[in-house]
Amino acid sequence: MDTKVFAYLFLLLSVGVLREVHGEQE
Repeated sequence: MDTKVFAYLFLLLSVGVLREVHGEQE
């Protein structure tokens, strides 16, 4: 797997987790 692809998927997962955490806090 390409490094750029892996980094892109990692960013998508991070953003999704952050959105869920902030949503639960509020």
